[in-house]
Amino acid sequence: MIKNHSAVLAGAMLAMLPCAAVVGADAGAGQAMHEQHCIGCHNRLTNGEPTSLYTRENRLVTSLDGLQKQVRRCEQALELQWFDEDVDNMVEYLNQTYYHFER
Repeated sequence: MIKNHSAVLAGAMLAMLPCAAVVGADAGAGQAMHEQHCIGCHNRLTNGEPTSLYTRENRLVTSLDGLQKQVRRCEQALELQWFDEDVDNMVEYLNQTYYHFER
């Protein structure tokens, strides 16, 4: 039996929020994760120009929400099992460095 109904309600409400990145996420942590988990795959996809996926004219990500979803797709494809905070850090790094979407 659940004893703390307010905690369950708060968790359910958080789950309904939009996917936009959390303000105050750690871009430095995101950069380290990017170097560890993303560069290798991006190198293979772009013939050694990993950041061209972010800067190409016809890029697939066109919003902060879309960036959040794409980071989740990559995380799941690589079976990384990141915490929400890790995804937020990655989104913050990518947004600050390449995308510059407004919040």
